Amino acid sequence: MKYLFLIIFSISSICAKAQKHDYSQYPNVNMQRGMELYDEKKFNAAIAQFQLYLEQSPDSEITKSEAQYYLALSKLLAKNSDGEFSVLNFLEKNPGSHKTHMANLALGNHYYTQKKYSTARRYYKSVDKLAISKDDRTQYYYRFGYSQVVTKKYDRAYETLKPLTKISSQYKILATYYFGYCAYQKGNFAEAYRSFKSIEDNGPKDVKEYIAQIQYAQGEYTRCLATLERLSHRKNDALNLLKGKCYYRLDNLSKASEYFVKTKYTPKDLGNSEKYEFGYSYYKSRQYQRAVKWLKPIGFQGDSLSQHAAYTLGMANLKLSKKRDALNAFAEAYRASFDYSIAESALFNQAKLAVELEDNNSNTLLQRFIDNYPDSKYSREAKKLLTKQMLNTDNYKEAVRVLESLGNMDSQEKEIYQRVTLARAMELFKGRRWNEANAMFDKCMKQKTNQLASEATFWKAESYTNQEKYTGAANLYQSYMNTGNSKEEIYPLAYYGYGYTQYSQKNYAVAAPYFKKFIEHLGQGNYADRLINDAYLRMGDCYFASREYAQAINSYAYTTGKKAIDADYALYQTGILYGLQKKYDEKISVMRRLISEHNSSRYISEAYYELGAEYWVKGNYSEAEKNFMYLVDDFKGHSLVVRCYSNLGRIYESTDRLAIALEMYTRLFDEYPGTAEARTAAQQVKRLYAGQGEPEKYVDWFMSRGGKVTASEKDSLLYNSAFDFYDVDNCDKAIVGFGKYLNEIPNGGFVVIANYYKALCHEKLGQDTSAIKHYKKVAEASGNEFQEDAILALLELFGDEANCKDVFTYLEKIEGITKNRDTRHKSWQGMMRCYDEDINATSVRDIAQRILIELSSPDDLKAEALVKMGKWDYHEGESDEASKKFREVIEKYNNQYTAEAKFREAQILLDQKEYTACQDACYEVLDYYSAYDYWLGKSMNLLGHAYLESGDEFNAKATWQSVIENFTEEQIINEAKNNLGKLN
Repeated sequence: MKYLFLIIFSISSICAKAQKHDYSQYPNVNMQRGMELYDEKKFNAAIAQFQLYLEQSPDSEITKSEAQYYLALSKLLAKNSDGEFSVLNFLEKNPGSHKTHMANLALGNHYYTQKKYSTARRYYKSVDKLAISKDDRTQYYYRFGYSQVVTKKYDRAYETLKPLTKISSQYKILATYYFGYCAYQKGNFAEAYRSFKSIEDNGPKDVKEYIAQIQYAQGEYTRCLATLERLSHRKNDALNLLKGKCYYRLDNLSKASEYFVKTKYTPKDLGNSEKYEFGYSYYKSRQYQRAVKWLKPIGFQGDSLSQHAAYTLGMANLKLSKKRDALNAFAEAYRASFDYSIAESALFNQAKLAVELEDNNSNTLLQRFIDNYPDSKYSREAKKLLTKQMLNTDNYKEAVRVLESLGNMDSQEKEIYQRVTLARAMELFKGRRWNEANAMFDKCMKQKTNQLASEATFWKAESYTNQEKYTGAANLYQSYMNTGNSKEEIYPLAYYGYGYTQYSQKNYAVAAPYFKKFIEHLGQGNYADRLINDAYLRMGDCYFASREYAQAINSYAYTTGKKAIDADYALYQTGILYGLQKKYDEKISVMRRLISEHNSSRYISEAYYELGAEYWVKGNYSEAEKNFMYLVDDFKGHSLVVRCYSNLGRIYESTDRLAIALEMYTRLFDEYPGTAEARTAAQQVKRLYAGQGEPEKYVDWFMSRGGKVTASEKDSLLYNSAFDFYDVDNCDKAIVGFGKYLNEIPNGGFVVIANYYKALCHEKLGQDTSAIKHYKKVAEASGNEFQEDAILALLELFGDEANCKDVFTYLEKIEGITKNRDTRHKSWQGMMRCYDEDINATSVRDIAQRILIELSSPDDLKAEALVKMGKWDYHEGESDEASKKFREVIEKYNNQYTAEAKFREAQILLDQKEYTACQDACYEVLDYYSAYDYWLGKSMNLLGHAYLESGDEFNAKATWQSVIENFTEEQIINEAKNNLGKLN
């Protein structure tokens, strides 16, 4: 409550006492004349006489003190610059003078007229009230009391002014006014009211305002309004505020809002209770925009009034069709929980709005309402809404949880449960969270055998295939084919899937007919070109393995004819098939085609090798040599180079170029130590030198390379002994045997293979550290047949959360040697993530470009590549380029990277101060990508910032509070808490 200002009135300057002095008591003519002039108020002339008198040094100290008193008082009254000093000097030098009280009174009056009330009060306090005249005493009491009022000493002023209210004097009205004011300030409204009423018609003009204030404070609202009506000629904010508050208390909210509007107050000017009165009055009088303005500042303060304000704010926002804002306001009204009925209604309204807005928390809110308010009048409606939501929601994770919380379900609920478990399983499947997806597929399959259960069976088979659990996948595909509808679009995919499981288990004769069935049923659906192409390739592989060469060539022809993904592989396989059928010219033609049409193919090296081998067979040594040397010179470290050296050695031998043959065998031995080919090369060198009658040169050659001729038998013996244990699955003894071999013959001919088998045994026994040690040695030895398997084993042992410094080298190696496209994709993904972690933007972009160019790259990998490139564009200040990449992901894909791209798009909009667009983007994550909890949480935290930056602190707080209450990810929750902490 703001009180009216005090009225300060002017008071005339003090004069000398009116009574005449008896001059005869002052025998000195100067003193006598000075007193006459003092009485005539001729203070400057009096000063001169008093000074002359004091210069004559009067004999009497009393007379001298009298003269000093009147001289000081004359100076004060004449307003001389040293007037105050003179009186103060008199008081200091004449502490026992009978004029002391008069000097204090004079100083009090002097400071009073200068409006220095605090100083005046100090001197009035020292006046002896009984030593001054009756007239002076009345003025003294008033001025002393008024000084106490002005300096807010209301208790003392009350006592000082009280006597003046009971006697007739010129000060009675004002004394009564200020006495009433002191009573008002002390909370003694009855006394104040009596005082103000006694001077209502002739007192200061604001007396009626105080009367109205007291009537309001005492709950007499109608009388207060009547009093204020008599002041209708006066227009000010305080009076309009008081009128509005009276009408509010009388429940006439329309009238209250009318007077509230007339004030010029803003929410910053008034307290919380008055803000609520304004806001609630505006709401009830349908002025919803004004209601929001006044209620929002107090809607998030967590007390009882805040709960009422938040609820009314929610209702006002509903009327304005601001449903998101209304939802946040109801959430806060429920959270405050001081009033049970308001919390109940707020939660129900929040849940209904969440349903309308397709908010991912709608099911949780409905279930919370049902649990918390089982006997509510809204309970039946809430249950209906929840049931309906189960059919329409895309927040399947929450839907599963809510339905499972219901306990026993009726038939309709079971059907809904089956639908949402399948939908949730598919979300997890797309996110490659296989085990979680399988658990959901199982829940769907348990309900009953129907189309939904059949679909779940198929997709669980797909999940098993992705996990390389081929036996389980095959059983599930068979089950689906037995129970599924053969007219369904996914049905032919089961043929493909089953064929793939058999192909992966090398059951080629079983697999081929299923790939063929899939191809025969292509008209049943719209299948990806990549899948169709793969079916032809795998069917070709199966026919190849089953030695049905003509059918294999026909299968590969589909891919080579369309120049589809892996056309180079199909050409290579076709060439090999022609060779097996002794159609050498056709083979040569196909290999040349491979080289000319696919010059960046991974099969280029094999094509050159096959050409060399074919020319060699045909006796065209020149062409054979040219192709083998191409490999030797341009594919260093490739496993085929070993064979090229060996073949070149034999070609040079057959053409009597023995020195070059020795060079080839020597290079093979030196560059590929520890391999079977190196051992063979050593035997070839030995044979050539022996054939030339120079066996000693062989001894020198072998000894210079660290070998001992006499150790060959020991080498074979130790290795074979260890391998025998490995061959019968006795890994404990095999490990000991291979270890002995490696320790005693570190440069032996079986070093690489011994390390490989030893690593296999360690892995089988769960000795991962030792397995890693030996796999590393195999992985780092170039050109051996076990290198790729060793690297794959290493990556598997390091796991998905491996440190990049441990795995990067192996990712890089396997990317360079593998022919398996899935392995290549995984290596690219790992390398890209490591470059990203190492803040190497250039390399991230290089790998990402390779992924995007490669036609066979899966969608998940392409989306990740685009997002990572976009992230680096954003970090380097290229927001437009980043936005393009994020937009491409959003438009082309639907996976976890799409959710991330949408979040990052929103982040850019926030940076650009596009706050409304940022909010819309965050809500799109909420609406379309709610399955990806991490990016949903990141987006909700970002949404809070968008609200805050646009000046909406209420909704910012509500959003972050919602994150804290509804998420489980610690990082997301802590981020929201930190955001809230900065505001409190």
